[in-house]
Amino acid sequence: MKKLLSLFIWLIILTWFLSTVSAGYEESVDKLMDNYYSKIDNKTSDLNKKLEKIEWVHNKISKLIEIKWDNLSIKNKKILTLVKENLEDKIYIYKEKIGFNNVNEYQLKSIKNWDIVAIMDTNKWLIKIKLFTKDVPRMTLNFIGLAQNWNYNWVIFHRVIKNFMIQWWDPTWTGMWWNSIYWWKFKDKFSEKLSNISWSVSMANSWKDTNWSQFFINEVSNTFLDYNKSPDTSKHSVFGQVIVWMEVVNKIADIETDKNNNKPTDNIIINTVTIKEYSNWKYKDYKIDIEKEIKKLEANEKIEEEIKNLEKKNRKAIIWDKVKVHYILSLTDWELIDSSYDTNTEFEFIIWSDDIIKGFSSAVKWMKIDEIKNITISSDEWYWKYNEDNTQTVDKSSLKSFVDAGIVLEAWNVLPTPQGDFKILSTTDTEVIIDTNHPLAWKELVFKIELIDFVD
Repeated sequence: MKKLLSLFIWLIILTWFLSTVSAGYEESVDKLMDNYYSKIDNKTSDLNKKLEKIEWVHNKISKLIEIKWDNLSIKNKKILTLVKENLEDKIYIYKEKIGFNNVNEYQLKSIKNWDIVAIMDTNKWLIKIKLFTKDVPRMTLNFIGLAQNWNYNWVIFHRVIKNFMIQWWDPTWTGMWWNSIYWWKFKDKFSEKLSNISWSVSMANSWKDTNWSQFFINEVSNTFLDYNKSPDTSKHSVFGQVIVWMEVVNKIADIETDKNNNKPTDNIIINTVTIKEYSNWKYKDYKIDIEKEIKKLEANEKIEEEIKNLEKKNRKAIIWDKVKVHYILSLTDWELIDSSYDTNTEFEFIIWSDDIIKGFSSAVKWMKIDEIKNITISSDEWYWKYNEDNTQTVDKSSLKSFVDAGIVLEAWNVLPTPQGDFKILSTTDTEVIIDTNHPLAWKELVFKIELIDFVD
């Protein structure tokens, strides 16, 4: 009976809405909708609430169009289409005001059929989160598994920082709990479609690849936490977005906390976290076999890694690629001068952007991983250009240690020093003139280069 009454009330509201829109069609759909938005504006000054209400109306109109389209008159079809487009324009404007942009459009889309949603019931409010199961399956599976199998009910938001984030899911209430459904910390997985914008749900961690069981909701936009932002330290993988009751996040963030540990003085207890599948405009229970899903996930990740490695192996280096190489530097007679293999330190550079060693970019361009190439360059093309004026006059008495070592101070003999061997050009009774050019000046150098990897 209640369902029938609810349906009847909804039909009355819908009929009124269509009649109102029809009446205002000839005046202007824009004028009609602006009037509607002004009523919203009068009720609240919170942009987030306005956006939520506008999106609610947009979802209702979209649903109506999808279900009743064949039964609508041509006039009402035009009206509803224009209204829907107008709503979408308004949604875009409000998102721009809040600070969203086209990059986040995918992340902010309303739920659709087959989306997986987490409904969090607290002792004060509800929070509804859309999970991006296709984009970051390892992260979402961990979340779903904790909610479904590990019964993480009766936990609290144990860390709340105003204008930053709210963090939860530690059954000890201390922030020290660390386990995951994989029974150990697991690696970061990111999606270029997802960012740490306002109300996004992200993995809490202490460093790279240290994901466990704790999560947080960004109260504000914290995109500096994204994987592609500097510095390259602890990065946080986004796997969900609060899509309904976003203001609840702000309310929790406003709660008074202990200044020593950011723990709320009035506990916000999470009674349950229920996982649902959105299907045919209804929320249905969503249950999975966690062990089976983990095996499936690992198999898919293995295939993806093999494909990625194959693509990388066949990839050719081009301009602006950042690459890692190993090199061996020697003279043309193969006398070894330097080798990155000896220190196991790969040389990293961007092709043609920072050509530190002349000839490296042209050599590495079009190379594949594990490919080796030799290049020969004269030292003056690098930084050891010979200059006749590079000489130094030294008092003979200061070179006593060389004489004591058996070195005769005469032209063309060499003085070995920690900075290299320097040739004597000429001498007098009291002075020695030394060639201070680099010992490799005038000589040809050979670089043996191996492309190790691309840095994406």
